[in-house]
Amino acid sequence: MQSNSFLLIFYGALFALAVAELAKTWKKLLNESYWEYTAWSGGLFLIAAFNWFGMQYRMEHLGVSFLYYFFMMIPPLLFYLLVSVFTPEKDENVKDHFLLNRKKIFSILLLFVLSNMLISYFTADRSIQVNILRGIAAILAVACIVSEKMIYRLLLLIYAVGGIFTIAFFQL
Repeated sequence: MQSNSFLLIFYGALFALAVAELAKTWKKLLNESYWEYTAWSGGLFLIAAFNWFGMQYRMEHLGVSFLYYFFMMIPPLLFYLLVSVFTPEKDENVKDHFLLNRKKIFSILLLFVLSNMLISYFTADRSIQVNILRGIAAILAVACIVSEKMIYRLLLLIYAVGGIFTIAFFQL
């Protein structure tokens, strides 16, 4: 196993734990569904998969130094924290939990997006177009934090999922 592949295990484990945490609530959604939570749950799954896929462009930087490695661990750590805040406890109502923790969820999502933008400048892993897309997502996340209007959350979700599929289709 190459050393970068070995270093990638911890990175991947954090995303895997986050996806496992998300999946625990999918069973609950069969009985107690809230459409916005369900949609965001699917969106977060796509974001995790997309970030794991995008790690291939950053792999060569994992073994540069421990500082680089630690810096690269920030997005998966933030994503795991995001999913932990996003996911209700077993006995909690999904809708109430989501609406009560909305500001925390979108604040952590904002930090996640910003950390990916910052890392991309150090690793040159993406084109400027992708960081422009991330910047727009950051602005929408701020709107979700400061406003209780559902339209901003819906726009961000559509934008994030649409952006993933656009990038995947055009390989920006």
